[in-house]
Amino acid sequence: MDTQKPKLLLIDADLLIYSSAWGYRDVTNKIGAMGAKNKLSSLFNNILEATNPDLYCGFFGAKENKNYRFDVAQLKPYKGTRKPDDYLTFFKPILKDYMENVCKFTPCSYIESDDPLAIMSK
Repeated sequence: MDTQKPKLLLIDADLLIYSSAWGYRDVTNKIGAMGAKNKLSSLFNNILEATNPDLYCGFFGAKENKNYRFDVAQLKPYKGTRKPDDYLTFFKPILKDYMENVCKFTPCSYIESDDPLAIMSK
């Protein structure tokens, strides 16, 4: 009798967004969108091949991009005065849509993508 637990792969997909978009940061058009989606797909497939999981869960920050930390920060604003780079403003919705609909990753509302990873890793 095999009592081995299934191998679960947990993915912080926000990292995949930044990695995929960075290579096309100067190409914010349909060609760049296609290239970034291909890069994301390649990264994801490489992770799956390297880990060979039985199942996976991927999470990314929801499209509204606001989480509870903005409401609880008391001493100074959460993430201070950071402004998103123009290329991220272009690529994030495209890549998040791809991850949700093609990769079947889950958007995280009101939390960051690493929060459910920490919970599920226990």
